[in-house]
Amino acid sequence: MASLLQTMRAGGTEHPESIMNFLTSRLVTVAGIFDISGTQFKVAEETVPAMSVKVQQGYAFIPKSDLSMVYPIQLITADGSVAIVANSSGSTRNDAIVLYIDLSASPSATISNVAKLVAVAGTPGGAAPTNGDIETSIGASNPFIRLANVEVVSGATSIVTAKITDTRVAVTYSPNVAGYQSGSQIYAADAEASDTYVITLSPVPTAYTTGMVIHFKANTLNAGACTLNANGLGAKTIKKNYNSDLETGDILANQLCTVIYDGTNFQLLSPSANLINYADTTRFFSGSTSKDISTTTDLAITGVGFSPKAILFIGVIGGGSKVSIGFAEVQGHKNSIYTFPTNWGRSAGGLLIGEAGNYNIATVKTWDADGFTLQWAKTG
Repeated sequence: MASLLQTMRAGGTEHPESIMNFLTSRLVTVAGIFDISGTQFKVAEETVPAMSVKVQQGYAFIPKSDLSMVYPIQLITADGSVAIVANSSGSTRNDAIVLYIDLSASPSATISNVAKLVAVAGTPGGAAPTNGDIETSIGASNPFIRLANVEVVSGATSIVTAKITDTRVAVTYSPNVAGYQSGSQIYAADAEASDTYVITLSPVPTAYTTGMVIHFKANTLNAGACTLNANGLGAKTIKKNYNSDLETGDILANQLCTVIYDGTNFQLLSPSANLINYADTTRFFSGSTSKDISTTTDLAITGVGFSPKAILFIGVIGGGSKVSIGFAEVQGHKNSIYTFPTNWGRSAGGLLIGEAGNYNIATVKTWDADGFTLQWAKTG
């Protein structure tokens, strides 16, 4: 037998369902409507209420029970209409509006006679038809979706929306598709009581790979070096600035974090919570003090409320004619730009104040829990 290489394109006279099923069977696992947030396949009263209901245009997927075939369905061009049998029993009857695939139908050229909309009548005085009742009515092997239940009052001459209960469900996609939509492949929330963060991604990754990006919600603030363990693949240290352990408070409770695996550790990509936030007074402090430049006594600055990571100084002497701007940070970097009456200069100290031949240079001696201490060196 010669090989057959086929695809799908408008104008073709044969579009084997196996081609479409190759895609749909890999996307869909449970029958449902493509979008139930709107009106797709939603049952409503007719524009002019009558003993029928309107089924609005939309898209759906109905798989066989063994998933050997998934049927994509579209209702387009105009809304559908389903007739409701009159009820004269003296008791209210509950019917089911059903969309199903008639596997016994011989497809027409437009394949518009295989997917069908019907009303399955219930028993007067009883509940809506069960799934078994529906299968008995439409054929046990025919897959279906229940779109709505309709209350048919005895003697009613029309069906109104108030008598219609929407029972549509959204289509269930395979884990891979659902994961892309929900982010569950790359995001999960941690629930640990410590900074040994643990998450579960879905589908389950088989291993950490270099370049793998993960987003997670931290349940707790980190207390220094911390780890992340995804799906039991092992706790890996979270680093910042390439190879530095995190400091306390780099990750806050309920913070959304992004990390990337470098082959050994996770590197933090999201901004550290310890970055200065000028609107947060628990992380930013401003104040002033004075210094007798004739002495070299250490000067302790307290009442800051936290141990600072960096300090910006502005020093003024001589009624403002001599100014120094200094900077120091916990990593040890420091510098000062200053002015004497006639010239500007630069010092490797954190702050220089005074005048030519008679000045003090201040450096940070200690970074304290509630501030810092300056150490002064006098010249002249």
